[in-house]
Amino acid sequence: MPWELDIHVFDVGAGDSSLIIAEDPTANAGTTMLVDAGLNICAQTVHGNITNLVRRLDTILVSHYDQDHSNGVASLLAADTMSVLCEHIAQQGVTELPTGTRLAYIADLAARFAAIGQGAVNGEEDHPALEAESRVKAIMTDAQAAKFGADTAVGGYAYTGPLLVPPPTTCKNMAMAGAIDAADEAAAGGATVASVQDAARSAMFQALSPNLPVGGRFETGGFYRNCRVIDVGQATNPTATYRNAVAGRAKISTQVVQVPGIARQRVSYPAIGSEVLWAGGPPNATAPVAVVVSTPHTGVAAPTGTAWQGPNPPAPFGGDTGTNRVSIGFVLLLGDFSYLSAGDLPSTGEDLVGAALQQYPLPDGHGGQLAAALPFLVCLKCSHHGSASATSTAFLNAVNPATAMISCGFRYDAPAQSVITDLYARAAPIGFWLTNCSYPRAGVPFSQVPPGDQTNTPGNRGYVSGDNNLFNLIPGRVRGDIHIWLTEASATAAQGARDFWLQYQEQSTVPAGPAVATLTW
Repeated sequence: MPWELDIHVFDVGAGDSSLIIAEDPTANAGTTMLVDAGLNICAQTVHGNITNLVRRLDTILVSHYDQDHSNGVASLLAADTMSVLCEHIAQQGVTELPTGTRLAYIADLAARFAAIGQGAVNGEEDHPALEAESRVKAIMTDAQAAKFGADTAVGGYAYTGPLLVPPPTTCKNMAMAGAIDAADEAAAGGATVASVQDAARSAMFQALSPNLPVGGRFETGGFYRNCRVIDVGQATNPTATYRNAVAGRAKISTQVVQVPGIARQRVSYPAIGSEVLWAGGPPNATAPVAVVVSTPHTGVAAPTGTAWQGPNPPAPFGGDTGTNRVSIGFVLLLGDFSYLSAGDLPSTGEDLVGAALQQYPLPDGHGGQLAAALPFLVCLKCSHHGSASATSTAFLNAVNPATAMISCGFRYDAPAQSVITDLYARAAPIGFWLTNCSYPRAGVPFSQVPPGDQTNTPGNRGYVSGDNNLFNLIPGRVRGDIHIWLTEASATAAQGARDFWLQYQEQSTVPAGPAVATLTW
């Protein structure tokens, strides 16, 4: 099967987010995995990137709970949970186009939406809806008819299902907004039940969106309702927003409700040496795999990481902060291509992993192990945004990366000059890429300034992929996204003929253009 592998490193400012796509287009086989999603304000940008690239997302791996890695995931899933809630109410409430007057339709729908929000199930919403429809007055405005329907359903009837929108006033406002927009759509030419449901859903989402984190006030269409979420469990404490969002719970005012129609699987503490790219295991022996090389220690009270050590038991380590040292790290493999990503893993863990990668064969993701230790990493995504707490000289000596990516922005004085200097000594002739570089760094000629012609700058090997704009989310800026693309054929070719394509702002033809790098490994 001819596999293709895409790695997208998204520009999320000072945070971290990337998307891995493994696909065999000839067999309609594949899987997708999002790794982190930056700060909460980056969630909509990440969502747009994902939906522009793939039809579905199978897995979200949250490397650890620092806000610039996990908060975007929390906002993304909170938005998705609310989207599914509004979809559920709209689909249960809108079952036909209007047959009577507009005002009767508005009153009917408002009553239905409010009743379902208050726990109506198995047709219990029919009773208040029929009452509201039959008693609405012709002299009412749209808003008055909607309020009459919502008032009829809330307080006057008892329902047997679970509350979905508990606060009565919030529930009424949601129902009124949905009913009026639904009636507007129903009056338009070519309206269908589905289009009326969509109009109601969107209006109800807007009415409920103030209950969401600021970064999560956008509709997702339920894109993530069935995602598998891999995280570090209770090694450190995730926020309540994260816990609720992963579990498909929505917080509305002060109350938390379970939303129907969400089936996210949460997997915590992935085992050292386990494969995490595929939920059911890789489909065949040549499929790309992601093998865990660092994960939290589950047997101690204090946050502690453990590192893969080949045939030996995983080695525990401390250092840096408790949240960073429990970062999940993995090596992505396709043929002879390798890529390491490890969140904010500090050198205390990275050095152990690096030494083991140099000495022992990795698990192959199929129940066995590789034939030999990796001679070097083809691509390294530098941990902790290239800060001095990670990517030590000893680690680089061990894994000897052919190229590297750094997700960095305008905070924390990252990347460190020491890391850039070390990479410069090793990344020849290919170079390394940074999403942005807002601090002056020797070896990155276009740090701090909008990049010019980096490819023709003599001696340059440090490429800035974005425009270094401090305001990461402003429209129209040149984003520092980085895209690597390779095929199974290129990853398994004879030595000297292996290559991959890399796309960033100065190089945008993938794979039609020449490969940025031809690697000999």
